[in-house]
Amino acid sequence: MRGQRWCCCSIYAKTNIMQGLRESKWEWLKRILGLGPNWVRVVSAGISADEEYRYFVSLIRYHSQVQPFEYVRLLLHYYARVLFLFDPANEEMVQSANRLKEMMRAIFGRRVDHGCNVLQRAGIDGAMTLVTSEPQKNRREIITTLYYLSINLMKGELYLKADIPKDASIQHMVFSVPALLQSILPELDGRSVNVLNYAVGKMNEAYKAGESFSDLHNMSAIPAEAFDAAAKLFGQPPSHRGS
Repeated sequence: MRGQRWCCCSIYAKTNIMQGLRESKWEWLKRILGLGPNWVRVVSAGISADEEYRYFVSLIRYHSQVQPFEYVRLLLHYYARVLFLFDPANEEMVQSANRLKEMMRAIFGRRVDHGCNVLQRAGIDGAMTLVTSEPQKNRREIITTLYYLSINLMKGELYLKADIPKDASIQHMVFSVPALLQSILPELDGRSVNVLNYAVGKMNEAYKAGESFSDLHNMSAIPAEAFDAAAKLFGQPPSHRGS
């Protein structure tokens, strides 16, 4: 990935009318689903970055009984959500989506574990850094939260909410995925690491096989099905249905 040029334009500025309509439809769908008092927060990540691509990630586990694999779910659905932001009618955005997929394939080309240097594997360790304190100047903060529907646990409804600032560039969004991945690794136990490796591998296979990253159904189905496949092998609870 070294030596590649990255687009620094706003993700919103490059989104055309059809993309806006798709997002509006999704927000409408979310309201119909009733995201509110019956939806319970499980885990969330705050991803802050400045203009020099210094990233600070904070993780929150909202309940003491929340298991480490929920961070894997968060990462899987966030990866799919970021890809969904890129307009397939815009060549520049398609190139950025392809770069993100290439990075994730490079990272998971061999097993990822707690000692993995994600940025180095992705070839972006010279382009971005992870810092131990939140950037103070020109900060963009992305908040992504995993919710479950509390009255429908048996049915397994899940929703990933992502609050993305309007001044976040395409590059900010692309880099936010490996930043989140690096940050969740210390939180994972052995089984969750196994699930992470297998599930991301399944997602990468799906995208490589031609599954559309811009399809609304795929945005939730691809990460959910990848997690389910991993759960069958490693004994984690099955994925909740993504919304």
